Amino acid sequence: MINIFDIFSYIRIGIDGLIVVLVIILLIFVAVRIKNVELGPDCKKGFTKCFIAFILFILFSTFLDFAYSLTYRILTDLAESGAIDYYEITFILGIFSIATAGLGFLNNWIAYVILFSSMEIFLFNKKSKGKFGILAILLQIGSFILLIIEIVISAILGDYLGIQITNLVVNVLINFNFIIIGIVILILLGNTAKENQLLRNYTKMMSAGVILLLIIVPIFNQLVYVLNFISNLLAWNGYFFDNIIIRNGISWGIGFLSSLCFIIGIIVLSLGAIKTMTVPLTFSREKAAKGSPRQILNHQLNSCPSCGTSLLPGAEFCTNCGKHL
Repeated sequence: MINIFDIFSYIRIGIDGLIVVLVIILLIFVAVRIKNVELGPDCKKGFTKCFIAFILFILFSTFLDFAYSLTYRILTDLAESGAIDYYEITFILGIFSIATAGLGFLNNWIAYVILFSSMEIFLFNKKSKGKFGILAILLQIGSFILLIIEIVISAILGDYLGIQITNLVVNVLINFNFIIIGIVILILLGNTAKENQLLRNYTKMMSAGVILLLIIVPIFNQLVYVLNFISNLLAWNGYFFDNIIIRNGISWGIGFLSSLCFIIGIIVLSLGAIKTMTVPLTFSREKAAKGSPRQILNHQLNSCPSCGTSLLPGAEFCTNCGKHL
C-alpha cells in the first residue's frame, strides 16, 4: 500500500526530473539565442561564455538531485520487496549521499563563482579587476570553512543537541552568504540603472532573477533547516510520531516552493541576460556623457526598419527587437 511518504517521494522525483528537462531546454535556448543574435557593443564575450557555463553547472546540480531522488526510491522499493535488506540500503544511500553532497557542493561553488564573474563583466566590463569575483570566492571559501567547523565541533561534542545546534547555525550562515551577494548585485544593478535610465527597463528581469535565485531560495533553505531543527528537538523529547507527518508535509511544501523559485529564477535571469546582450547599454557616467555619433545619424528615423516599431528621436536601437540602428 502506498503511503503519504511514498507519494511525496514520487512527486519529488517528478519535480527533480522536470527541473532537469527545463534547464536543458533553457541551456539550448540561451546558446541558440546568443549564436543567432547580434550582440550589443557593450556586451563582452566573457559574459556570454560565463553565463552559459553557469547554466551547464546548474544542469549538473539538478541532475545530481534527480539521481539521488531516483536512487533512493529504487533502493527503497527493492528493500520493501525483500530483494535487498535495510542494512545494505542504508550503506549504499549513505555513500551515495556523501558523494552527491560533495559533488553538489563543489559544483554549486563553481557555478556561483562563474555567475558572479559574469555579473562582474556585465556590470564593470572587467574594470573592477576582479574585486567582485574575489568577494564571491571569499564568501564561498567561508562556507567551506563553516562546513569543516561543523564536522569538527560535532565530532568533539558528540552530543545530539550540540550537533543539531551546530548544524542549524552553520547551514543558516552558508545560505546567508548567498543573500549577501544577491543584495550586492541588486545594489550594483540599481546604481547602474540610475546612471542611464534606459538601463532600468533592461535590468528589471535580471534583478527579479537575482531576487529569486540568491535571496528567496536561500531563505526557503534556511526555513527548512529551522524546521528540521525544531522537529529533531521535539523528537529528542519524545514527540517524534506526533510531528513527523506534519514536518514532512511542511518540509515538502517549502522544498517545492524552493524548487519552483529556483527554476523560475534561472529562467528569468537568463531571459534578462539575453535581453541585455542585444542592446547597446551604457554602464558609466563617463561613457554616457560622451554620447554616440549614431544619435545624430538616427535622429530622423521614426520607425525600426526591421520590425516597424516607433522610435524615439536619437534612438540607438529598437526597443522591441534590439536591432542596431
